[in-house]
Amino acid sequence: MKKYTDIFFDMDDTIWDFSRASAESLKKVYDNYELNKYFDSFGEFKTIFEEINKDLWDKYRKNEIQRDTVAVVRFIYTIEKKTRNFPMMLAQRMSDSYLAYTVEDYYVEPFAYEIIRQLKNKGYRIHIISDGFFEVQIMKIKMAKIASFISQLISAEEVGVLKPDPKIFEYAIEKANTEKGKSIFIGNDYKNDILGAHNAGIDQVFYNKTGADINSLPVKPTYTVQSLKELEDIF
Repeated sequence: MKKYTDIFFDMDDTIWDFSRASAESLKKVYDNYELNKYFDSFGEFKTIFEEINKDLWDKYRKNEIQRDTVAVVRFIYTIEKKTRNFPMMLAQRMSDSYLAYTVEDYYVEPFAYEIIRQLKNKGYRIHIISDGFFEVQIMKIKMAKIASFISQLISAEEVGVLKPDPKIFEYAIEKANTEKGKSIFIGNDYKNDILGAHNAGIDQVFYNKTGADINSLPVKPTYTVQSLKELEDIF
């Protein structure tokens, strides 16, 4: 088996259960800001928000909009599906609340802490590559109690590009002072994580949480797991 020295993890929905944290945070925003005045149900609000949020992140990924724009206007665009001229200041408060709520509780993927601790104890250097907002990722690392295990946090903000751009992976390799042949990347998003690492010449572990058909994928990941516990069989 190839000897790796450096293991790079994606953060959201690989280490941190972002999907759960986001849903519960949106519910708090919905309740605390009485958004039932505009929407028939929380489900309607959540569906519209997630569609708009995805579109804005795609534009951010293409450098068509700025990071701060995403954080605030996703709430404006969502609510203005139901009403006009929603106040920017109120949308900013909602955005601040939402980001605070996402790290308010302890939401870590099953076995994430245990596996990262084991890998660290085995002598691997552990790093994180994240598209998420830097200050929020720092809070998640602290909340997940893995700060002492992490050597480097590589943020899209410091690189100026997001996954799957190979530049973020190449920057991560340089910052970690390692080599591509000694490195491997673990992530849950096939396009951004797996293809991104593949195109940068780095081995990958696809955390296939949703049970995607591996045989239908254009590029087969180096390894595939459906539970982080399965990483014990790789490392």
